[in-house]
Amino acid sequence: MFEGFCGGIFSIAAPVFIAETSEASIRGALGSCFQLLLVTGVLFAYTVGAFVSWRWLSIICVVPTLVCELMLIFIPESPRYLLTIQDKDGAKNALMWFRGASSFDQVKQEFNYVSSNLF
Repeated sequence: MFEGFCGGIFSIAAPVFIAETSEASIRGALGSCFQLLLVTGVLFAYTVGAFVSWRWLSIICVVPTLVCELMLIFIPESPRYLLTIQDKDGAKNALMWFRGASSFDQVKQEFNYVSSNLF
């Protein structure tokens, strides 16, 4: 039950985070990749589950989950969220992190766009 609840929350939060942090030119592709990876994971579980016991299937499936969980520690909050809590410096830093340090003009332009279209 707990796993299903967490999976449902993730299925809502991940597309929102992808939409808030991706560039407009690739936003649709990244949103589609989320659904593709979700369906691929289900296919993987059914395929591997046909050959191993449920205990081994659980162990095999928890490894990528733990790796993703550990990697999430290093990802900053979304710039849009940081702007809603009035953290403009944090939002600029998050945009710089997501876009790379070499795209300062793009970050400045995108920051102005996001902050003006917040609500």
